[in-house]
Amino acid sequence: MIEKGLITEELLHQLGDAARSYMNYSSKFVLKEMYSLISKEGRLEQLTDNLSGFSYFNSTSGTVDNFFSCTMVESYYAPNCTSIQSYAFQYCYNLKTFEASQCTEIGAGAFEDCRNLSNISFPRAININARAFHSAGISASASNITWSFPECTTLGNGCFYYLTNVDKMELPKCSEITGFDYARIKEISIPQCTSILSEAFYYCAKLSNVYAPQCQYVGNKAFQNCSVLTEINLPECTRLGSSVFYYCSSLTSINLPACTFIGSHAFAYCRDLSEVYLPNLTSFSGIPFYAMSNLQKLDLPCCNYFKSTAISSCSNLKILHLSNVTSLSSSCFYQFDGLEEVNLQNLISLPSGAFGFNDMLRSINLDNCQKIGSAALAYASALTSLNLPECLSIYTGAFQGCFKLEHVSLPKVQNIESYAFGGLSNLSQINLPAIQTLSSTAFATCGTLRIASLGTCSSIGSQCFYQCRKLEAVDLTNTTSVCGLYNSNAFSYTPIAGPLTTDSVTVTGYVYVPSSLYEQYISATNWSYYKDQIRSHAPGGIQIENI
Repeated sequence: MIEKGLITEELLHQLGDAARSYMNYSSKFVLKEMYSLISKEGRLEQLTDNLSGFSYFNSTSGTVDNFFSCTMVESYYAPNCTSIQSYAFQYCYNLKTFEASQCTEIGAGAFEDCRNLSNISFPRAININARAFHSAGISASASNITWSFPECTTLGNGCFYYLTNVDKMELPKCSEITGFDYARIKEISIPQCTSILSEAFYYCAKLSNVYAPQCQYVGNKAFQNCSVLTEINLPECTRLGSSVFYYCSSLTSINLPACTFIGSHAFAYCRDLSEVYLPNLTSFSGIPFYAMSNLQKLDLPCCNYFKSTAISSCSNLKILHLSNVTSLSSSCFYQFDGLEEVNLQNLISLPSGAFGFNDMLRSINLDNCQKIGSAALAYASALTSLNLPECLSIYTGAFQGCFKLEHVSLPKVQNIESYAFGGLSNLSQINLPAIQTLSSTAFATCGTLRIASLGTCSSIGSQCFYQCRKLEAVDLTNTTSVCGLYNSNAFSYTPIAGPLTTDSVTVTGYVYVPSSLYEQYISATNWSYYKDQIRSHAPGGIQIENI
């Protein structure tokens, strides 16, 4: 019997060469023969004190595999080993412990499918090559295991693919992270990482904690299907690829203060995330927030472009802040159920149908909007007030069906098209100091409208105030010439056409004009029809208490 202490590198080579020559077999057989010479216990321990690497070559597979498929080895100590060659311990199913204090290079597939591997020590390992620990630990029973590679700077593709039974991974010097797809780790600490590459943590179903304070880039699908990940904190990250957090169904908190771009489906199916605030996001691609069924608030204050498809199937979204967006597409939020508050303070033009039939919308900020498109807010039936300080034009049916709208501020509006405010049942007063043109039916069937201050209006269209049954006063006292009245039916079925009784109350209405133009008004085309209801008044507008 040869004792453990007498096994040398030379003898190890001689045993292997003799076995190959005599049996014409692979190194797997050589090792099994060696076991009977080395130890009755079936454990290969501390035999490589004088070796600098492993270099047995299997001519049939073209790989270095001196311990390939050695199912009896349980622990290995190599204090002087500087590199472990490719596939050296592949399929060593019972290997549990490995220590190599001087090793700097771990070859491709070196520990692939070492199913019971749980305790390792590689304090100087710099490079971990592709598939190095692929499927390691899947049968291990140890718990609370931490693997640390304090000097590692380079990871190969799939190096930790399906790594199991390791709770925490520490890679303090690694700048690019990859190779953890399908791994079962719970925590990872990567303090100097600047890039998390595509699919780096794909389907890491147990990952709950990521520490990456310097990460600047996260690639496509990097955390896809990390189903127990609850929070993400990447304070330096500026760019997210596509599907980065796709189906991270437990994610409830994100901190991405520096992020300027996110790819399509970046947060798709993050069903527990209720609020997204990305203060520096300027652009995105595709549909990054798709099917976030619990998303209630989206705040993108620097984003200058937005498509409604970005929030497709976000059925509970209530608050949308897009304060830097300057343009939107037609019907972009049409029938978007549940939306209550919108901030579009830098929008220049609200396109046709943009928020049509949003029956929960209560507030919208359009402070710099100059144009309201056709039916842009039609049947936004929860709106009660509206302030449009820079608006110049309002197009057909823009606010039709906004039944709760009571107050409208339009200090600069010049043109209002057909039925723009048609059918509003709670609007009692309008003030249009800069108005030039009111098209036909602009305020038709506004049943509670009492006062219309029309500034320097130059044209009123057919049936403009048709069936405004409580209209008491039309103020034209600031006109400098007679306002054109396109048709005498402009005030049909209003108190201006004659006393009108509504709800047992008889109302008489009047049109107030400048004293200097009174004679011209009462004889002007179509105005003469209302001459008995025209009153002269000093310029400057009428007062409610005087009506």
